[in-house]
Amino acid sequence: MFLASAPALQWNLQGDLLQRSPWRRQPLEIVKPDPLLRRAQLHGAPPLDSRIGHGRHPTTRLAQRLRGSAAVGRCRRWNSHALLATAVGRADEVTKVQEDRWADAGAAALVAGTAIGGGFLALPYTVAPAGVVPSLVVMAGSWLFLLLQSVIVAELVVKVSLQSSGPTSYAYVARTALGSGGNGAVSLLFVVLMAATLVSQIAKGGQLMGQLLSVPTPLACTALTGALFALTVVQPRRVIVAGSAVLTGGFILALGAMFAMCLPLADWSQLAYQNWSLCWRSVPSILQLFVFCEVVPTICQMLSFDIRRIRRAILAGSLVLLAVEAAWSILGVSLSQVSQNSVLSVDPVARLLSLGGPIASAVFILAACAVTTTITGTLLALQDFFADESLSRGSSLARFALSVVLPLLAAVSAQDAFYAAIDFAGAYPVALLWGCTPPVMALMLGFDRRLSGKRSLRRTAVLLVLAAMSTALVASNAAADLGRMLGNAAASARWQRVV
Repeated sequence: MFLASAPALQWNLQGDLLQRSPWRRQPLEIVKPDPLLRRAQLHGAPPLDSRIGHGRHPTTRLAQRLRGSAAVGRCRRWNSHALLATAVGRADEVTKVQEDRWADAGAAALVAGTAIGGGFLALPYTVAPAGVVPSLVVMAGSWLFLLLQSVIVAELVVKVSLQSSGPTSYAYVARTALGSGGNGAVSLLFVVLMAATLVSQIAKGGQLMGQLLSVPTPLACTALTGALFALTVVQPRRVIVAGSAVLTGGFILALGAMFAMCLPLADWSQLAYQNWSLCWRSVPSILQLFVFCEVVPTICQMLSFDIRRIRRAILAGSLVLLAVEAAWSILGVSLSQVSQNSVLSVDPVARLLSLGGPIASAVFILAACAVTTTITGTLLALQDFFADESLSRGSSLARFALSVVLPLLAAVSAQDAFYAAIDFAGAYPVALLWGCTPPVMALMLGFDRRLSGKRSLRRTAVLLVLAAMSTALVASNAAADLGRMLGNAAASARWQRVV
């Protein structure tokens, strides 16, 4: 206890708050300090004034609304300036926490939404010949592989951005780690990946549009591509983003309706079928269907380059992606008809469209929304890429148009272009751009070193294993494709599933 001759309110060496009763002289009591009041004083609030107080004061009532009367009742006399600083600081802190939570949720949704696109329609066709259990194992392995790679990309972007005092792109990170040659290789792989995505989506969109309007598929592909190309060139970006948001909502509603109507049609006995020897054939396509690494630099900027928040957002969004893709693969396999030779008699999505009625309408709306948003997003990405290449407007637009015309020609001329382009994208651009490159850049920038400068054997081993796995995947795919091109009759394309 302290005598009444001490100051009315002061901080002692231990940080306890000394309080005297306002009504009569009595020994001071030691009570626990209020942390927000301490923070207000440390940030410049004036000393406590014993002449202003009581719960009737407006700043006291403000603090009561923000923090609860129990916290205010711990001290009878409050300084108005300190209370105001405390209340405003608390309100700002609550607002910032709420904004951070919304930003984290938006980043997680961006991760899931980036991967779930038009390729979503190819998943049942891809996984049905191997069966549910083997395919789920491959999906879980692919998810973990891409999760680790995305975390590496995030750490690269955050480190280089902090060093350069500004947000950086993946190409700039490649230039920093690998030089101008590395930047050129990464840029080329990005363009090839976007082109392969356009080929697959134009082929599927043109096929669906041709069936709906009873027009030839090449004409439907050309009309669809021309309309979306003109949209991205003429319309303001905010209009395109708003339209994509509406289409995303339509995709979610159509997906829920399709699941509800297809569950009674499912043959759950099909889930017992397993063929582990066919797992490897689906790896490239699943990698393409699960990839979301291209959006990681945007997420880093959204979350203020806070690596912990970035990791949480990537993990949450990728888990949502894994859950949705796993549920769709289970439903798709239950709707499939696999022969004894492990081949499909018909694409599960094509079977649903042939049923007609509400089911076909839900599937068509889902496919239209997914394909349109994927093509639009890819065109915007290519447009931004060529705009950042320090080219004149005419040259940039010409290259942009050329990058659209070539995929259109491939989509209307290649057989099974939808599945072939997805398989090609996962086998080469995805495996090289998001498989081999991030670990190599991390090693070049010293990410396998501790703060002391010594190498961490565990980090080095993880980076080397990821790079080796990606290299092995590319080599095996190249060997299989080369053997098939040289006339090996026993070698069939990885994407061929239907008799």
